[in-house]
Amino acid sequence: MWRDWHPMSRHFEAMQQELQALRQECEVLTQHNSALRQDVNTLLSKESWMVARFERLRSETADLRQTAISSHDTQRANPQRKKQVSIYGEIIDYLQVLSHDKIRLGEALRRERELRAQTEEEASAAAARHQEITSEMMIKLNSLQMRGEALYDDQCASEWRKLQQALDVWTRRTFMDKLAMSHMTKQSLEWTKDFYVLPEDILQDIHGKHAYIQGTIAGIIFKTVFSCLFACSPSGHSERLLSAIGKALRRSGSSYTWETWRSATSKALDDPTAFEEHRHDDSCNSLSQTIDLLFSNFYSQNIGNDRIHSGLHRIFQDCLAFKKRLERQESDYVIRQTPPGTVYSAAKMNSLNYNEEEGSTVMMSIWPSIYKVSFDNEELLIEPEAVWTKKPTQIDESGTEDLYDIEKDIKQAVKSEEDDDELSLIMINS
Repeated sequence: MWRDWHPMSRHFEAMQQELQALRQECEVLTQHNSALRQDVNTLLSKESWMVARFERLRSETADLRQTAISSHDTQRANPQRKKQVSIYGEIIDYLQVLSHDKIRLGEALRRERELRAQTEEEASAAAARHQEITSEMMIKLNSLQMRGEALYDDQCASEWRKLQQALDVWTRRTFMDKLAMSHMTKQSLEWTKDFYVLPEDILQDIHGKHAYIQGTIAGIIFKTVFSCLFACSPSGHSERLLSAIGKALRRSGSSYTWETWRSATSKALDDPTAFEEHRHDDSCNSLSQTIDLLFSNFYSQNIGNDRIHSGLHRIFQDCLAFKKRLERQESDYVIRQTPPGTVYSAAKMNSLNYNEEEGSTVMMSIWPSIYKVSFDNEELLIEPEAVWTKKPTQIDESGTEDLYDIEKDIKQAVKSEEDDDELSLIMINS
């Protein structure tokens, strides 16, 4: 189950309660050890008293025995001494009983000492284990308190939507010339089908054309930024090496080690003094050149190329910054893009063209989904994927399909009106 990480105070309070429980358990062990030590000290005192008493009685017995031997002949001649000899015998028997008691108490003391040693060893091991756990939790607590880039689930979802909205606004602003966009047809883009996905019927209206452009840009950013373990990896070889190291650390079983390594490595790779400061410019420039090659004929005439490129560069840099922020969180994050032909899942996707009936398939991913993954590989969907879908090939003959088309047309009309209003406000503000 996923824990509630927001607000931070609940997480700190839970950790403090766990630390308090550990302290109480250590206190119980300390009290138990103290009681055992007191019992052993009592037995030692009894042993000393018994030894002293035994030695005193043995000395007295020796004197009595010597007296009895020296007066043996006298005792035979004098019947009145028989009673005294009987008393001496009782004393000797009593001393033998005391001797047996001493042996028994000595054995009991030995067992108590062994038990005490075993208990002290277990208590020391438990205390060391608790101290280690406490230290690790305190380090983790301090790291959480000092973490300046903490990202909660709702914040992550909001930032992810902002990136998608920024790309959507840039697309509609850059490609708002209806006359130019009317020349964007399947025939005009036929030459790109060997390199990029060209879904059927996506270019029928302006909404689909904008979605196709967004999906193409998002696919390039996904490949160069979001699909990497570390967005700042200097090369493909280093990315593969770091991925292998990361897998080995995950198998080690220490979530704290994995988190610390991932965050520290991300920050180290982002250090401009250690690596080339402008090494991401090539990917960003390549993105601009690709979009120019594909869609420059459809740019709005009233927007200069410098403004178009600067807006696209800003989107790329924002995506890169967000990816680096994800790399420095306690949990791992995975960004996924569904390949064409995958069955549509309403739980994990949003269809931009509203073909959401059962059996629909994905024709193109417009904006990828993002998941939070715990160290135990439990996944939490933060934000679903935006996709362009295709209806099932088999059409329902009952007439339900017509009703569904009407509903879809209404949704698209409402969406277009909302987009036009939003774009108008953006253009006014800019």
